[in-house]
Amino acid sequence: MLEGYKNYKETNIPWLKKMPSHWNSDRAKMMYLKMNRQVNINDDVITCFRDGVVTLRKNRRTTGFTESIKEIGYQGIKEGDLVIHVMDAFAGAIGVSDSNGKGTPVYSVCEAKNDFYNNHYYAYIIREMAKNGFILSLYRGIRERSSDFRYEVFRKQILPIPPRSEQDQIVRYLDWKISMINKYIEAKKKQIELLKEQKQALINEMLTKNKGEKIKFKHRFKLFRGLNITKEDLLDSGIPCISYGEIHLKYGFEVNPNIHLLRCVDKRYLKTNPTSLMKYGDFAFADTSEDIAGSGNFTFLNSNTQAFAGYHTIIARPNKEINYRYFAYYFDSILFRKQIQQNVNGVKVYSITQRILNDAYILLPLEDKQKSVVIYLDQQCECIDKLVNKINKEIELFTEYRTCLISDVVTGKVNVQLVEAREVVV
Repeated sequence: MLEGYKNYKETNIPWLKKMPSHWNSDRAKMMYLKMNRQVNINDDVITCFRDGVVTLRKNRRTTGFTESIKEIGYQGIKEGDLVIHVMDAFAGAIGVSDSNGKGTPVYSVCEAKNDFYNNHYYAYIIREMAKNGFILSLYRGIRERSSDFRYEVFRKQILPIPPRSEQDQIVRYLDWKISMINKYIEAKKKQIELLKEQKQALINEMLTKNKGEKIKFKHRFKLFRGLNITKEDLLDSGIPCISYGEIHLKYGFEVNPNIHLLRCVDKRYLKTNPTSLMKYGDFAFADTSEDIAGSGNFTFLNSNTQAFAGYHTIIARPNKEINYRYFAYYFDSILFRKQIQQNVNGVKVYSITQRILNDAYILLPLEDKQKSVVIYLDQQCECIDKLVNKINKEIELFTEYRTCLISDVVTGKVNVQLVEAREVVV
């Protein structure tokens, strides 16, 4: 067995103090060297992703980047190297490269000093440090995205050293179990996508059958800008504020400050920016999106509690009484979204202008038809949404189980040495 030291009192990582008695530990600097490999101009770019996969960028992304032909600024990466993304380590961007290539200086490329260390085991360990918030606590910077976990910080950390045979078995076991969990989660995500497609088809079918009068968006809505603020302006109390990120990721279609958890802004904006304050029935469109599919994402305020629209939003306020839910369903339909997506501009970020919204058209049937469409869609969509929520909870449970499993196994809390690991599920 490799001799390290067992002065676990030196570390402030709780689980490291509870390792099996026959495990050793040492500082990373005694175990790993930081490499500065030369690159070849023909090398492909390697990317370290937040899920721990370190692979050729082209294997996971085919668009949205410009390939550099220069050697300046890159470093060589070999298959089997332990790679740490110094800016994204807190989020789990740590893994073992599956290819030879080149990477930017944002990576710490590490090589084990001898064969006693299984890089895949230590990738699991360091990712566990990230998931438990330990790496984030070591960051040097004002904000997460301006902080780093460079090798100079990594080298000081105390890491566990199980016998090599145990490291290998832990990796075999986790690779097998995690692959099974990931396959289950992916299957559930696909199920959700199918349900969303079913919901979208249902909405389109009902709106197409009840077309009605064709009117321009600008004839029914007046547009205003959301607050010109940043994340630093958001507070825990004050007036609720809806950001474009929440429109994209959390509260698309409708939002209710009495139910949904929203950050707030200072009350002074009530005087300085009254037009950015949303009232019941107002719509807020995200004016930027990272992809075409997200262009046209919106929410409508389904509450009498007022809320501000935040940065990167456009408020659409009806100039007369309307059936708000009918318009919400219409804005969520392909009939409307196609108009937006055909006119947005951008490459990496797609922007929606007020002109694009104003020029879009709306098919508006008679009021009784609107009501019947809303009643039917509310009933059908509620059933689909409940099923989606149920599946999402299943995904959350399995995600938590995956995290706990990795934590318990890599720290020796759960002994898997006698477990026969099966073939990895692809």
